[in-house]
Amino acid sequence: MTPADLTLIVAAGGMSTRMGEDKRFLPMAEGETLLSRTLRRGRTAGFRAIV
Repeated sequence: MTPADLTLIVAAGGMSTRMGEDKRFLPMAEGETLLSRTLRRGRTAGFRAIV
């Protein structure tokens, strides 16, 4: 089985009460957000679909 056979499901939500800010938009390397990095890496891996 390869990523081309699979669908990637990204759970990005919640109230972030402990962190105090939305984790989806945390800055990562070179200004990329956590969510955009996750989606980019999923596309690069070649998943059939990303939800």
